[in-house]
Amino acid sequence: MLSAIRFLLSGVCHQLPSHSYWVGGQPLPLCARCSGTFLGIWAGLLALRAMGRHRRTGMPAGPTAWALGALAVAWAADGANSFIADGLGRALYQPTNLLRLITGAGMGVALSAVVAPLLALALAPGDDNRPVVAPAIDTTALLAAAGMVVAVVATGSRLPFIVWTWTLGLATLSAVALLNAVLVRQAMVHWPPGAVWAGGVLLAIAEMLVMAGLRQLVGV
Repeated sequence: MLSAIRFLLSGVCHQLPSHSYWVGGQPLPLCARCSGTFLGIWAGLLALRAMGRHRRTGMPAGPTAWALGALAVAWAADGANSFIADGLGRALYQPTNLLRLITGAGMGVALSAVVAPLLALALAPGDDNRPVVAPAIDTTALLAAAGMVVAVVATGSRLPFIVWTWTLGLATLSAVALLNAVLVRQAMVHWPPGAVWAGGVLLAIAEMLVMAGLRQLVGV
């Protein structure tokens, strides 16, 4: 089963051992950046729900949007720097797994602020069109959620490898399924919620299997 989860996750992550945290002598099935990103999405969504923001349908705006955009830019810049270091042997700064994890978690919570209003619009429409993240305290809460992800992953080597594998597998699959559920709802407006969620999960599994198969086929 663990091998099956690793194969499924290979559709969304390169899984380079040198870019991954190790537990029990084995690299985790997601690299540090992808671990931070997918866990960050859920940490951000949970933080928004805890603050009662999960029914808002407005996208982040103003300074908040700029702050979250900066997290996405940092994620892209660190990824580019790491890619250049691997390909050319030189970069602006030395890449590390901790930086990959930090920028990944930042990107994850930034994505959660985009995913949350899409979910509210598609699956639980209401009349609250305020931005899902507006006051500074909301942004601070998302940053705190990202910090928690970094702390847990960076210090989580005491947890069994099987726990990490299942956690990362479920976090990734469910995050992809959420986005697919939004698409299913748009296409099948009369489907009951259970069918929408089932469709999202099945599509997510199919997409990840196809991507994993293609990666094996081309050898990357």
